[in-house]
Amino acid sequence: MGSAMLVEWGEKLKTGWSFMDDDHRRFVELLNDLHDNSLGASSNFAAPSMVGELIAVMRAHFDSEETVMQQIRYPKLPDHRAQHDLMRRKLDALTADLDACTGIAVDELIDLLSTWLAQHIAGCDRDLARRISRRFSIGR
Repeated sequence: MGSAMLVEWGEKLKTGWSFMDDDHRRFVELLNDLHDNSLGASSNFAAPSMVGELIAVMRAHFDSEETVMQQIRYPKLPDHRAQHDLMRRKLDALTADLDACTGIAVDELIDLLSTWLAQHIAGCDRDLARRISRRFSIGR
């Protein structure tokens, strides 16, 4: 990864549960790669595939988290899912622009996701991790 790291993976982003942390770490890597690419001359060529991969990782992660929340009967599932759904709608709009070849505001996407990631992990995902920890003491 280049020297223009946007989001640094570390303790602030860890939940302590590998099924979340592994996805979050991959998401940070992809976001940083997209950011690095946006600063380079080849950004117009690589951005669509990079955005597609980033969105696919996010969607799979949301589905995985929501399955776990259902399994443990997480009381904040509706609120957590609402945050995921809002992000899904934003990603759908950006993807529609990309698919229509109208261009995608990569900088806007990077800003949106870098801010959202930190806030979502610090709030919703850490709360979910605490709930899982209270319910299970294995799998960490």
